[in-house]
Amino acid sequence: MAKKKRTLASIKKEEKDNINKKWKISTCHEGAKCWCRIISTVDATSKDEGFENCIVPSGSIYKEYAQYIVKIHNEWLKNEK
Repeated sequence: MAKKKRTLASIKKEEKDNINKKWKISTCHEGAKCWCRIISTVDATSKDEGFENCIVPSGSIYKEYAQYIVKIHNEWLKNEK
């Protein structure tokens, strides 16, 4: 299956859509022992390719910071609805 072409407009739409979705934390390919975590939307799967559902990629944020950010974001989202 061909990948869809990403444009600046589609990236901006993804950003807007992703800010209004719940986020989750997952481990990188190193697993739970690694210091970093990935933040993505809850509808992202391990088979997703690209960054459409990725908020923060692997190697970019410490586990503790990721946990805090996701908690605050999801609480904010719950209060907005």
